[in-house]
Amino acid sequence: MEYYDSTDRMPRRIAAGVTLAVMVPVMIQDNPRSTGINMSLDFIIDIYNRIPQFRYLKVECPAPIRKIRQINEITKGA
Repeated sequence: MEYYDSTDRMPRRIAAGVTLAVMVPVMIQDNPRSTGINMSLDFIIDIYNRIPQFRYLKVECPAPIRKIRQINEITKGA
Protein backbone atom coordinates (compact mmCIF):
# COMPACT_ATOMS: atom_id res chain seq x y z
CA MET A 1 0.00 0.00 0.00
CA GLU A 2 1.32 3.44 -0.88
CA TYR A 3 0.89 6.25 1.64
CA TYR A 4 1.64 9.03 -0.82
CA ASP A 5 1.02 9.98 -4.41
CA SER A 6 2.94 11.92 -6.99
CA THR A 7 1.02 15.13 -6.29
CA ASP A 8 1.93 15.34 -2.58
CA ARG A 9 -1.75 15.23 -1.55
CA MET A 10 -1.36 12.43 0.98
CA PRO A 11 1.76 13.83 2.70
CA ARG A 12 -0.01 17.21 2.98
CA ARG A 13 -3.04 15.56 4.61
CA ILE A 14 -0.84 13.60 6.99
CA ALA A 15 1.15 16.70 7.99
CA ALA A 16 -2.04 18.72 8.48
CA GLY A 17 -3.66 15.92 10.53
CA VAL A 18 -0.69 15.55 12.84
CA THR A 19 -0.35 19.25 13.47
CA LEU A 20 -4.06 19.62 14.15
CA ALA A 21 -3.80 16.87 16.77
CA VAL A 22 -0.92 18.44 18.70
CA MET A 23 -0.09 21.92 19.89
CA VAL A 24 3.69 21.59 19.98
CA PRO A 25 6.30 22.56 17.38
CA VAL A 26 6.63 19.96 14.63
CA MET A 27 9.71 18.85 12.67
CA ILE A 28 9.47 17.37 9.19
CA GLN A 29 12.27 15.15 7.94
CA ASP A 30 13.08 15.11 4.22
CA ASN A 31 14.92 11.79 3.83
CA PRO A 32 14.10 10.23 0.47
CA ARG A 33 16.67 7.46 0.83
CA SER A 34 14.81 5.86 3.71
CA THR A 35 11.23 6.92 2.94
CA GLY A 36 11.14 6.80 -0.85
CA ILE A 37 9.55 10.27 -0.82
CA ASN A 38 11.47 13.26 -2.11
CA MET A 39 9.72 16.32 -0.71
CA SER A 40 9.53 19.03 -3.32
CA LEU A 41 10.43 22.60 -2.50
CA ASP A 42 6.81 23.56 -3.23
CA PHE A 43 5.58 20.95 -0.74
CA ILE A 44 7.90 22.20 2.03
CA ILE A 45 7.00 25.86 1.43
CA ASP A 46 3.28 25.03 1.33
CA ILE A 47 3.51 23.22 4.68
CA TYR A 48 5.54 26.14 6.09
CA ASN A 49 2.84 28.62 4.99
CA ARG A 50 -0.18 26.56 6.09
CA ILE A 51 0.87 24.94 9.35
CA PRO A 52 1.89 27.25 12.22
CA GLN A 53 3.37 24.41 14.30
CA PHE A 54 5.85 23.53 11.52
CA ARG A 55 9.06 24.94 13.00
CA TYR A 56 11.88 22.59 12.04
CA LEU A 57 13.07 20.82 8.92
CA LYS A 58 15.68 18.08 8.73
CA VAL A 59 16.97 17.85 5.16
CA GLU A 60 18.78 14.63 4.23
CA CYS A 61 18.21 14.60 0.50
CA PRO A 62 20.91 14.55 -2.15
CA ALA A 63 22.43 18.05 -2.48
CA PRO A 64 20.84 19.34 0.76
CA ILE A 65 22.72 22.65 0.73
CA ARG A 66 20.95 23.78 -2.44
CA LYS A 67 17.51 22.97 -1.03
CA ILE A 68 18.34 24.61 2.32
CA ARG A 69 19.50 27.79 0.55
CA GLN A 70 16.33 27.92 -1.53
CA ILE A 71 14.13 27.46 1.54
CA ASN A 72 16.11 30.10 3.42
CA GLU A 73 15.68 32.59 0.56
CA ILE A 74 11.94 31.96 0.20
CA THR A 75 11.20 32.10 3.95
CA LYS A 76 13.67 34.97 4.53
CA GLY A 77 15.45 32.85 7.12
CA ALA A 78 12.36 32.25 9.27
